[in-house]
Amino acid sequence: MVRFDGAGTPMNLHGNAFIEVQFGALAHTRAGRLSYRDPVRTFTLTRPSRYVVDVSTAFPQASARVDFVDEDRAASGREPVVRHVPRRAPVPAVARGQLHRFYAGPTPAEERDGLLLVTSTVPPPSSEVRDRTGFRRLRVSGRVASLVITGQCSSGGSTITVANELQPMLRSWPTVDFVKVFDRAGTTEEPAGRSDSIPECLEP
Repeated sequence: MVRFDGAGTPMNLHGNAFIEVQFGALAHTRAGRLSYRDPVRTFTLTRPSRYVVDVSTAFPQASARVDFVDEDRAASGREPVVRHVPRRAPVPAVARGQLHRFYAGPTPAEERDGLLLVTSTVPPPSSEVRDRTGFRRLRVSGRVASLVITGQCSSGGSTITVANELQPMLRSWPTVDFVKVFDRAGTTEEPAGRSDSIPECLEP
């Protein structure tokens, strides 16, 4: 768990692996060398002055896509309301990596191009780390993908929700025809059968 400096309150972060960087008076080991994990290098740069943590990505990756809401299409009611953007995800858990990259949100350039991440969750208080926005229990069986969205689910009265992004994104895989989205309590409107499904909290 990563915490804010000083206060020690949990940070509401997406993903399942984090690097925590701490600065202190101890800058070397007893042998006199900086210590760090092999896939991580640290160094400083100037103009402007900054400290760099360089994480190696020398692991197998595959192409994936994530879908974000297109503000212009959503405002004008044009379909589809989402746009695909490319990402790289680690092998073999490509679908899980795809979802982590989705919940990381669009890049600054993609945001300037009108893309936004709709999570359909009420932001939790900073103290409720268990209630953070994200997903769990991603499964594919019988060409039906299912997942639980975490956090307090709400459409906010909108017809455009996280399901508009998740369902076409997961159906992009050749082994998936339908996507069932469950709320954090594990409920959805059509839990059984070969059909798409959303929880009641995503209804407008």
